[in-house]
Amino acid sequence: MCKKWFARFKSSDTSLEDKPGKGRPSDFDDQALLAVGEDDEGLTTRMLAEDFIVNQPTVVRHLKKLEKEGTIAGCVPHELSYNFRTDRARIFTE
Repeated sequence: MCKKWFARFKSSDTSLEDKPGKGRPSDFDDQALLAVGEDDEGLTTRMLAEDFIVNQPTVVRHLKKLEKEGTIAGCVPHELSYNFRTDRARIFTE
């Protein structure tokens, strides 16, 4: 990575902006992902991937880009029942 930046600066390209990526541009609808995620917060990234007919890492990458990572049901901490809380406290203090 450093070699690439060094070569750019050496060729008088002092811009700090990234060049456009290779490959085809994404046609993934980020706004639709946001809408579905807000409508049903119980969806997992795997479920969203099936709905959008993409792989799960694609959904994760777009959620990260939208700064929504960690808001999907599998990542949000749940409330522990009284028994689980006391059990965890007991284990922690032993």
